[in-house]
Amino acid sequence: MDGSQSIPDTNISQSSMNILLARIDERTATLSRDVEEIKRTIASNYVTRQEFQPVRAIAYGLVAIISTGVVVGLIALLLRTPQ
Repeated sequence: MDGSQSIPDTNISQSSMNILLARIDERTATLSRDVEEIKRTIASNYVTRQEFQPVRAIAYGLVAIISTGVVVGLIALLLRTPQ
């Protein structure tokens, strides 16, 4: 051996190659349609930062109130003197 490798002979006919190319083209077209549909869905259902800001403020406010109540309750339990 002189170190060179031979390329194996593949017996793929021209018609088989055309069929494979057609299938690849069809799959590519399907993927393109799917991507466009996903883009339209995202564009119609996307919530902007300005629209989300009030919801975020309300949620953070409720969490702060509940957390404060829990912490105050725990401190009251710790500071209560046993009788």
